[in-house]
Amino acid sequence: MLEPNRKTRHVVNQAVEELQLRPIESGSWDDAVARAGREPVGIVVADWEAMVSDVDTSDSIRLAHRFKSAMLRLRSVRESAQSYAPRVILTAGATSRERYEQAHAAAITAGVDAFLGPEDLRLSTILESYLLRLVGELPPHASSAAHVADAFELPAVHLRHAESGRWDASRIAKALGVPLKTLAQSLGAKYSTVHKTPHAEALQSALAPFGNVLAMLAQIYNDDQRAIAAWLQTPQRQLGGLTPVAALCEPGRAAAVEQWAAGLWMGDVG
Repeated sequence: MLEPNRKTRHVVNQAVEELQLRPIESGSWDDAVARAGREPVGIVVADWEAMVSDVDTSDSIRLAHRFKSAMLRLRSVRESAQSYAPRVILTAGATSRERYEQAHAAAITAGVDAFLGPEDLRLSTILESYLLRLVGELPPHASSAAHVADAFELPAVHLRHAESGRWDASRIAKALGVPLKTLAQSLGAKYSTVHKTPHAEALQSALAPFGNVLAMLAQIYNDDQRAIAAWLQTPQRQLGGLTPVAALCEPGRAAAVEQWAAGLWMGDVG
C-alpha cells in the first residue's frame, strides 16, 4: 500500500481490515517494488501521484507510459519471485476533476486494474468490492501465510484455547495487559461476541498479528513476562512515539506492528 493521503489511507485500511487481508505499507514506489520482490504481494493499492511523482502530469501520453513502466517493474520482480503478476489499484483521493480525468484515462490506457477517484473513496465499500474481485482472480499458488511469523514454529500454547487450539482473545488481552473490550475494538468486533466466544474461527485472522507478536516476544525474552510487559509499554521511535501495545491496538495497524516486531525477532533491525 502506497497512500500518503490520510483520509484515503483510512478508507484503504478499513477495506483491508474488513476483508482480513494483510497490508504492507510502502513509502515510495521504489520501496513497493523492492518489497514485492521479498514478500508475497497480490494487490498493490497506490496513490497515482506517488506512483509517478517525477513525471509532468499534464502530458497524457507520457503519463500513460510512466504508469505502464511502473507496473512492468512491479510485475517483473513479482513474476520472477512467484510466477504471477500482482494487480494494481490506483487512487486519487485528493485532486482536481481535470487532473483526475487525465490520470484516469492514462491509467486505463496503461492497463491498471482499477482507478478510484474522490467520490469512489468516500466509503470503503467500493474499494472492498474491487479487492474482493481481484483476490478471487489471483491464482491458487499466489496464496501464502497471511502473517509474517506463520511460517515458523513459535510456542504459543498459552495464547490459544485449550480445546480448539485457536487463538484466544481473552488470553491475548491478558498477555497484552489490556481489557478484552479494548482488544475487541482493535479487532473491529463486538465485545459481546468476543466475550462469548474468544476463540471463534471468524476472529483468527485478526488475532494472528497479536498472537504472533506475543509469541515472538516470548522467544526473544525467554518467556520473561516482566521483560515482555516492559517492552510492550516502552514508547518506540519507529512507532511514532507510541508504545507497541498502543500501536497494536490501533484498528488496522496490528499487521504492520507484527512486521516490525518480526524484524526485531529475526535480528534485522534494532
